[in-house]
Amino acid sequence: MKPLVPSTCETNSVVDAVSKGTRLDGRELLDHREATIQFGREYGTCQIRLGNTRALATVRAELGTPRPSRPNEGTLQVAVDVTSTAAPGADRSNDLTVGLERLLERCLRESRCVDQESLCVVADEKVWQLRLHVELLDLGGNACDAAALAALAALCHFRRPHVSVTGGEVRLCPADEAEPVPLAVLHKPVLVTFAFFGDGQHFVADPTEIEERASEGLLTVGMNSYREICTLHLTGKLLLNKQQVLECTELAAARARSLTSQLRRALTADEAERTAIHPFPGLARVELERMATAAASVRLSGAVRGPALTAEQISEMEKEVDEKLSVFRHKDMAAAAEIGQGGASQWGPPSDDEEGDQDEMWPRTAETPAKTAPAASDSDSEGEQTVLHPEDLEPHAEPGTGKGLRCPMPVR
Repeated sequence: MKPLVPSTCETNSVVDAVSKGTRLDGRELLDHREATIQFGREYGTCQIRLGNTRALATVRAELGTPRPSRPNEGTLQVAVDVTSTAAPGADRSNDLTVGLERLLERCLRESRCVDQESLCVVADEKVWQLRLHVELLDLGGNACDAAALAALAALCHFRRPHVSVTGGEVRLCPADEAEPVPLAVLHKPVLVTFAFFGDGQHFVADPTEIEERASEGLLTVGMNSYREICTLHLTGKLLLNKQQVLECTELAAARARSLTSQLRRALTADEAERTAIHPFPGLARVELERMATAAASVRLSGAVRGPALTAEQISEMEKEVDEKLSVFRHKDMAAAAEIGQGGASQWGPPSDDEEGDQDEMWPRTAETPAKTAPAASDSDSEGEQTVLHPEDLEPHAEPGTGKGLRCPMPVR
């Protein structure tokens, strides 16, 4: 973008205000504007608002071949665009985008913010290639800080698909089969910009657009919460001494701690909100189905193979399964969570020697007294079967109560 030349009145107003220790927007010289972090519905999308400046960052990943010089490392590519409506003259030049791309590459990629070795799937064959795209929606001053914070937040928020390697074959697992994997972010560097006036005698933090155009030079410090300098970038016709640089780095360290703490809280809040909406993603969904099937088999084993389990054992097993199922229950999976929770089984009564232990499994009512089951034949002939006639069945409960007809004897 071709910079607009400030008028003499604008320049004098800004310089006079700074020399008196005030600013046109009412802030103190070293005050920063409040940053707002907003994540999108998809992982790896983040929008940052810093005053009148807005930046949108998105991260995408795809499998590709590694570089020959680093066969066991993935790649991180940065691209910056400015919308045509961001500021007057934004679509006439790409000076801002080229400079900001280089600055973000130095701050994020060259500082080893993301562990690129963790992006390797198969050495010399398959690695993850990350594409970080930053779009400046509005230019209200200090676009570097907003773009860097948006890029960092998008990288921390991004989740790549899980990968399984079997016999040299790489397979991408869908989200409902395996949990997406977050990136290994080793540290969180941010950019902090200062504008200098009056031959470097006065400087302000987080300059606005008019302050940037009226300043004599800008100093951008890349710093993380561990007080490590990741990059330094000086623009304009300005010479700074050692004391001025040290003072700016101290202020940048405090700002970096504040921004990383805010980013950490925003990520935690976003994860809590997603968990409240979908409390059982991929792997938990599979666990839910497995436990629901186990609950159904426990109840079925207690009904069909009554002599193998006592009522107390079945009750304990059902209680344990129900407690585990309650952790994963959700309204979207109500059908799966209710498998096997119909009425009690109404198969025939147990034999006389087990009747004392199995009374709770075959409940009887006063209206439907139990019949004595005829003795089963000891014949082992293959063609022999037990035939039930309609008069042998009697109603046990009203329709819709979950209990069907009563069978007086087991069916073989």
